[in-house]
Amino acid sequence: MTRILTIILLTFLISCSSNDNWTEFRANGLPDHGDQYEDIIFINDSTGYIGGRGQFAVEKGKSNSVPNEKAVLYKTTDRGKSWKKIQLDYVGSVSKIFCFKDTLIILLQHILADTTYILKTINNGKSWDQLLVIPSNIYIRDILFNNPEKGLVVTDNRKSQYLILYESHKWDTLFQLSNKNFRHILLGDRIISLIEPDGNATGVVQTLFNNKEKVVLNFDKIYFINSFIKDGDNILFAAHDTVSGSILKLKNNKIEKILLGSFSNYIPDKVFSYGRTLIIIAHRHEDVAFLGVIHSLLISYDSGKTWTLEEIPSSMSPEPAFMYKDKYFISSSLPPGYLQIRQ
Repeated sequence: MTRILTIILLTFLISCSSNDNWTEFRANGLPDHGDQYEDIIFINDSTGYIGGRGQFAVEKGKSNSVPNEKAVLYKTTDRGKSWKKIQLDYVGSVSKIFCFKDTLIILLQHILADTTYILKTINNGKSWDQLLVIPSNIYIRDILFNNPEKGLVVTDNRKSQYLILYESHKWDTLFQLSNKNFRHILLGDRIISLIEPDGNATGVVQTLFNNKEKVVLNFDKIYFINSFIKDGDNILFAAHDTVSGSILKLKNNKIEKILLGSFSNYIPDKVFSYGRTLIIIAHRHEDVAFLGVIHSLLISYDSGKTWTLEEIPSSMSPEPAFMYKDKYFISSSLPPGYLQIRQ
């Protein structure tokens, strides 16, 4: 009953917000309950994938057993209007998706799963190759595949962290990383590690793969980093301090700061970029309600010089989200099984 009332209330909140740029629609093929999604990508303006985990399932006869979550993966060819499930018989959650023409590579891990997998299919899920299988005490901090035959992974066994390379159908350890840093971003020929001595970031360390040379870049002040994305050869950090929110940009071994102007009281949760277009999912302190966080969208078409505020129809649950070039922005919606798209 509580769940039903919550959905009714959220639906009411959604219906109170409207914007001509947005369309909400039933994503046919996605279940209307149970699934939780972690990643969504589009490889062109119509074809995309969404992945995550399904409902809890406890084996019969094992009253004390830990519930399992089955990984789920779906494909669309009509910009999210309809989805077809891709066969995936694994426990865990699809947390990262890479696509190269007919080749699909996914990272499958979750706190409740016994094993972490990196899987590859060349036939739309009819069969899966296990590129990497590791036990649950090892967590993958970042993963990057620029092509189907070569990948990089940062592993963490709670004591040490390593950068490992997949090439010629085998894995090799390149070097050990500092255990003082826990968030890493793989980018080109380098790895960027956030310096977070107490949970707040003071800067980054860049380490080159070929010679392990390290460069330390300090922020102008201490920030809390909510998330980050790779933007070509740059990295954008969704950041905020005790006073205001901003975007930090790592470019050419320098840290640039993109201010939010009159919207500096918003805290960036996620940032998306294409060319000169920036989109931020953000919230204010006063937007935190008993049901969750009410999000808004900050949009800039001039690389962050000017911003406009736009309300999201389904503001409680706008993740996962994906920006396809500067053509459209798509994210999940409530009730479950729905999507919302801005174009």
